[in-house]
Amino acid sequence: MTDTTQALPDAVLADQLMELRELAAQLRRQAAQADQLIAQATRVLPIVPMPAVPPDQAMVGLTPADIQLPGRPPDAAAHLFANWAREGLVLAVLAVTGWALRLAVAEAVASRFNYGAQGSTQRRIFDRLDASDLCHSVKQRFWLAEDAKTCILIRLTARGVAVMRAVGIEPVRSEWERLEPRLPVELVTGAVTLAYHARRLGYTTEVGQDAVQHVRVTYGTERLWAAAVHIGLPPEERSALWRDQAARQGQIAFWAPNPQEREALAQEAQSCCPRVRSTDPWVLTAEGQGLWAAA
Repeated sequence: MTDTTQALPDAVLADQLMELRELAAQLRRQAAQADQLIAQATRVLPIVPMPAVPPDQAMVGLTPADIQLPGRPPDAAAHLFANWAREGLVLAVLAVTGWALRLAVAEAVASRFNYGAQGSTQRRIFDRLDASDLCHSVKQRFWLAEDAKTCILIRLTARGVAVMRAVGIEPVRSEWERLEPRLPVELVTGAVTLAYHARRLGYTTEVGQDAVQHVRVTYGTERLWAAAVHIGLPPEERSALWRDQAARQGQIAFWAPNPQEREALAQEAQSCCPRVRSTDPWVLTAEGQGLWAAA
């Protein structure tokens, strides 16, 4: 005689086991389908490496090979591009690094395509991006008698940001955006130019990350806060920058728009702290010169 009190639970367990096996088979099928979709998407849109740093910090040492773009722009934006490979790369470099000096972006793109960073080809690329409202640029000149140094700031527009998001890149805040609430365009240009030359010399840089100072340059164990200043900045603001730097690092470091202002400001800063480092566009572009003018 069969014990029905034992048979009933066994039957229930058998049904549950069958259901679990069917569920496992269904999950395996779904996982296989997901793998196929990922493989198809990767062929159309390669994964774009993102910087392994906080979102408001620029990647240091970027090379164009670090950025992979799809073979064509998003369909909705295709009419905005004459040469997606080059113009899209400009947008991607801006988005990934946050750099705001156009020369820095031009050099990164030119190295991918093996042409000059300041030639007509590059100018046409940037002109088209501006005309298509994908980038916004501002030219700034610094004068010394009849001589002038020209720098161009650049950043993504809302349309440029949308295109980058459409291809899987979330743009970081640009150096320009970080500094703009505190500084006029002339001093924003000075800060990002100082950062650009520091990177070329092997420093790592932070721009606009501090509530008071504008740039921090780091080389090994040496860390130095620097500010972009000019004579037109109210004396109390300059004095606050000097005092803050002296308290943090026992010295003062700044960029000024020309040698005359640099020398005048250096004398002013020495009244607050005897150790002063200063620079200007002519110092930064002199052959064989480092970041700072000779003391």
